[in-house]
Amino acid sequence: DTGAVEMALWSLLGERGVDMVAWESFGSGWVTDVVKQLKLADVRKFEAGYGQLPDLKQIDFDRDVVFTWNGTTSGVRVPNGDFIP
Repeated sequence: DTGAVEMALWSLLGERGVDMVAWESFGSGWVTDVVKQLKLADVRKFEAGYGQLPDLKQIDFDRDVVFTWNGTTSGVRVPNGDFIP
């Protein structure tokens, strides 16, 4: 269950554009919620196939950013935080 993240999505997003990054089931669910439920106007999606990472260099950290840090269903995780400015 991702109730805490869902609460954060509904409470914190919307002031500026958001980059949604997904490569497993939790992140994919969050992308769906932001696009179909919150219906935010400025959403960029970066998605990869199950077990792969999307190109993290495309993320714009001047926007809000949502992604799964660890504990993913696929076992894939970001190798380090070097891509975060």
